[in-house]
Amino acid sequence: MRIMLRQTWRPPPFTSFMGVMDLKTGVGLALLFALFNKVAGVYGLIAVFTGGTIAQVSLYIYSIATLALFLWGLKAVNEEDARNVFYIAHLFICDHLFSTLWLGYFSVLWWVYTAHDGRPTPHSAAQLELIKGADGGRNITEAERTEMAMALWNREKHFAAFLLAAGWLIKIYFAALLYSYAVHLRRGTYRTLPLSKPLLNAYDRLTPSATRNTFDFQGEGDEFEADDAVFEARHNRVPSNGAYSKSRSQRRREDLIESSGEVIFDDSETLVNGDIPAPRRVS
Repeated sequence: MRIMLRQTWRPPPFTSFMGVMDLKTGVGLALLFALFNKVAGVYGLIAVFTGGTIAQVSLYIYSIATLALFLWGLKAVNEEDARNVFYIAHLFICDHLFSTLWLGYFSVLWWVYTAHDGRPTPHSAAQLELIKGADGGRNITEAERTEMAMALWNREKHFAAFLLAAGWLIKIYFAALLYSYAVHLRRGTYRTLPLSKPLLNAYDRLTPSATRNTFDFQGEGDEFEADDAVFEARHNRVPSNGAYSKSRSQRRREDLIESSGEVIFDDSETLVNGDIPAPRRVS
């Protein structure tokens, strides 16, 4: 029995960042955005000294632990390494999933279980002293404070939810950018994208051996003319008396023609400027 695997549909990778910027630049901005969030975790550790919860402290520690990985990701993006870019894309989406768990926990805690009545909630004795000192000069009743706090919360809660949802979706888009960039690097199509800059010199990105092979095996005929001077100078084939010496491409032409047995050249007919006269057929 023959088993046929069904081809699954895959969305095409992005070719630019929001249609206005190079894909690599957009990926760099996405990683910088992630790094900014991770650096904020360093300042968040102050919550340890102000009575922060275990959930808050664990999130800040996690942010600091992944900071070095995202720095490495920036290096991989600049080096255009397809395999490492795939690794950082996997890391980015996993980080987004972990962050979603914390986001859901804090959202439920803030929207459902937190009383938005304007009453301050101290997390330590030091905070309690600060609250007492700040409330000493106010003349407001509990009902008035609750009414003003609820009015403020009703105005801002929808906008706050919109910002959280927008940030969550933006990170999904950033993850798609990373995967798209990695796919184009693996296929070798990144430099052909509309907004991507082609290399000024394609041979600058090749290793010395790859560059040598590229020049030596370009093809038959006139393709060798460009590096004849380099070839002759490197192998010291130019006589010291200034006489003409045949270039590599000319010797190659003569070898091909002589092997065919159809035409021959007379060495005495070679011109001083390096041109080869018209071949004479053998009668």
